[in-house]
Parts: sequence; C-alpha cells; structure tokens
Amino acid sequence: MRSIHYVPVVMVLVLLSFIISISACAPGSGAKTPQGDIDKFITQLEKSGFTVQKGSYGYQDAIALCSAGLIDSCQGANVGAPYLAYKLPPAPGQTAPNMKIDPQDGLAFAYRLRSDEAIVQVGRTPPESAFYSYQSYLVFRYDPATGKYPPLFNSIGDSINNLTINAVGDRFNEPVIFISTADRGTDKMVRAAAQSAGYSSNIFNTDIIPSPVVKMGLEEGSDLFGFVSRIAVPKDRNELDAYIKDPGSTVLRLTPETPAVPDLFPVPTLRVRGTGKTELGLMPDVEELRQAIMSRYGTLRAIEVPTYIALPEGFSATQSKVNTMADDREAAYFSTVEVDAWTKPGDSRRDAAFVMPDSPDDFIIIYGVNHEMTDKAMYASCVIYGLQYLNGVAGVDSREYRGSADDYIPGNPNAKYLYAWKIARQSRGDPHCLEVPTGPQRYGLGLDEKLIPFFRAYLEMSKKVGPANNELVMDRVIVFSPK
Repeated sequence: MRSIHYVPVVMVLVLLSFIISISACAPGSGAKTPQGDIDKFITQLEKSGFTVQKGSYGYQDAIALCSAGLIDSCQGANVGAPYLAYKLPPAPGQTAPNMKIDPQDGLAFAYRLRSDEAIVQVGRTPPESAFYSYQSYLVFRYDPATGKYPPLFNSIGDSINNLTINAVGDRFNEPVIFISTADRGTDKMVRAAAQSAGYSSNIFNTDIIPSPVVKMGLEEGSDLFGFVSRIAVPKDRNELDAYIKDPGSTVLRLTPETPAVPDLFPVPTLRVRGTGKTELGLMPDVEELRQAIMSRYGTLRAIEVPTYIALPEGFSATQSKVNTMADDREAAYFSTVEVDAWTKPGDSRRDAAFVMPDSPDDFIIIYGVNHEMTDKAMYASCVIYGLQYLNGVAGVDSREYRGSADDYIPGNPNAKYLYAWKIARQSRGDPHCLEVPTGPQRYGLGLDEKLIPFFRAYLEMSKKVGPANNELVMDRVIVFSPK
C-alpha cells in the first residue's frame, strides 16, 4: 500500500513561496452557505478603531519547501494529514521584522503580535474527517546569549478541535470564525463587530494567546507566533482535496489605532488527560502477537527497538528550550527516537534509526494495540520519517490496521484490538504492508538514508484531548534483516 501525498499543483510556486496558499475561488464540494457579510464586518471593525489588514490561509507542504531548499527541515509533518497555515503582514509601526516571509507576497508565516491585536479567520470547517484542529504556536524566541531566534514551534495551550469547536450542524463544512488574541477587550470588540455584520455568536471561537507565558510585542526581542490547522483521515479524499485547494477563508490582522488598556486573558485551564482506564489488560495478547511474529520470521535476524514518549507538551518544552516541531495536546506521541535527539548528530539515541534496503528479507514490523479500537483515540497512525530531514514519506492509520493481527493470532478473541503491519520497500503482494518510496526528492528516502517510525494517537473522545501516555500500550517495533 502506498501513502497519499498532497503535492502542490504548480511546483513553480514551491520554489517561490515559504507557504503555499491558493487564492480564493468558489467554495469546494459540500460547503455550507456562510453567515454574515464580510465587507460589512471589515467596515464595522474599522469604525471600532482597528486598522484592518488582510493575510492569507492556505496549504503548507513542508516536504516540497524542503526539497526546494527553502527550509532546512520538513518539521515532522504528518504525511496524509495536510496542514494549513496563516501568513500575515507586519503591524503598523512594527519595528522588528517578521520571519519566514514569502518573497512572492511579503507575508510572514512567523509573526510578532502586540498584546491588544487580534487575528481573525472567517471561513468554514473542513469536510468530514476523523480529526481536525486549529492551534496557535510559539515559533521563535530570542536568545540573548546568542543574539539569535532559535526555533521552538511549541503549542501554547489546547487546540480547538472537532470535538470542542463552536460551529453549527455536524461541525464539518460549516461556517466558523476564529479570533486569536491575548486581550479580552479586543475579543469583545471583534465579536460585537461580527454580530453587527450578521454572524451568529454560535460560530465564534477564541484562540487565547496566554500572555503570561509569552513575550508579546512588535519590537526586537519579542516572540514570534504561528497558526496551524491540520486534518486527518477524511471520509472523502476528493472533498478534502477541494478544501485544500480553496479553504474559503478570509484572514484579517487587526491592530487598534490607539493602544488598548490591557485586559488580558489569564492562562486558560488545560483539558485534563486520562480516564484511569488503561489498555494494559491487553499486554498478554500483545506478547502472544510478538511471539507469533518472531516465530513466522524465525529464519531472519530480529532486533527489537524500544519506543519512547517522543514529545513533551508545549509549555514544558518551551521551558526546557526543546523544539517539538508543532506538538498538539490532542495527541500522544511515541517513537524510537526522542524529539530532542532528532537534530543532534552526536546523540547516541539516533542509533535507534535504521536504513531499509530493497530486499524481501529487510523490513520492519510495527505492532501493538489499535488505540482507536479501545476507544482511547479517535484515530492512531504510524508515519515513517527520514532522520536527516524529518520528512514523512509514508503512513498508515488505525482504520487500515483493523483485522491485521488476525494474520498472526487467528482465533484470539482480543485480536480485534491489536494490529501488526509490515513496512518495506515493496509490499510483494502483502495487503498489510506499507511501502517506503525512494522519491522523488524528499517525498521518499534513499536506500542509504536512516529512517524512524513515529506513532500518534489522537483525541480520547470522552476527554476531548489526547490520551494519557501512561494509559496506553506503547507501539512496538521489530527490525528484520538477513542473518
């Protein structure tokens, strides 16, 4: 089985742009009629004392950008789960530059924010899918010791996801408004202007920037922020393709013409992970599955590679100066290499990465508990990354996992909760095999390039946040090769 990539329609745009975003056109398939009047909304915002500037919201293909040499790393992007991002102009009177600026339109992926500013998106939610989320990030923070801005790309709170979003109907392809701000007064003014333009308050969502833990401002030394949304496991890929081509959104940067008296939000209370219910009762079945895998491939050399909790949460990572490359509290993450070792060439933990020759006797088996089947996640996945560029080149998810453990332990009544999947250069007729491509460019991995598997488990429905690590059976990895 080959993974599906979302490749830009015109590769020339990749060579010119840090963020690929397609200009607005007619709404994609299944779109609902939007509420309100965007022109009236902008007029009302200006009457309320805001300078209004337009930004953009569009698809970001990190692999294409990295292949073009425009960025150094693919940021661990989740293959098959497309990302969309904001680009913004500088604020009026901004004294320090933004970063990651698109040379085509002058808009920036990483931007500074005054504490009384707001970013507003008026648009629609994605088509039906297992998961989507919207999240602001701390992207760069000034280091006075070096005089530079090392990347962090860490979450700054809970995301707004398909279980928590304020939207009408079934929350898919529905009108929505996002307000990203640190200031309560600004939030109230934006909401009032939107209502006066005909937008219903039941589609308003405030993405709070927690000012006590960030350094806001437009001057040198202030933090730079970013906004990313992601979509995974669509019901209809054609509908998702149409949405990616045109998300049907207007993005506005709002700056009060007269700086507002601060009325800052406190740091929001985080949603609590964990129910106390674990998957650990399935450990004997997982061990039976392991023994069956080992027995089937007993003529080959087998190396069992341990997995770890791969990412700390955003607030912890920022305090430790660790770059999570866009963590999300809606997920639990496991891998054979911890994230802070990914970009450290001398770190011994990188030995947990390995090459994959094109041979029938060289492959990986990933196995364990299908977290979706135990209701610990709305979907789970494994993505294969190249260690050097963190480019996700192939992926498989929990919908596909179903029934795969029966290949090894038929008749076990708990096999339906487990999975076992081969990862190889060629499937050679195995329906439960993920093929690792060699290209083109960084959409594949060369035969001599080191790779790592990376596991995600997204959204425990009852908690509306990612599952607790300690309640999951960690995914497992066995590397097989000729003796």
